[in-house]
Amino acid sequence: MQAIDDKARGFGGDPLVVLLKTAQSRQLLVERAREGDADAFSVVYERYAGTTFGFVLIRTRDRALTEEITSRRSCARSAGSSR
Repeated sequence: MQAIDDKARGFGGDPLVVLLKTAQSRQLLVERAREGDADAFSVVYERYAGTTFGFVLIRTRDRALTEEITSRRSCARSAGSSR
């Protein structure tokens, strides 16, 4: 992972944001988040929170429940146990 971080910095970007650019890299970023990397989790969460919220809201039709399901805390708890 260090090589990826170094390469991204060489392009002047945040290594974790650069990882979102390809499917294989996105998978690595998700794996890092699942392993407890808080920075990786934040990047993944910020990228997909809006889409996830919309998806859940359509299904629950309950804004309060959707907010609870998609909260950062709930998602972080799930990321660590969704293997």
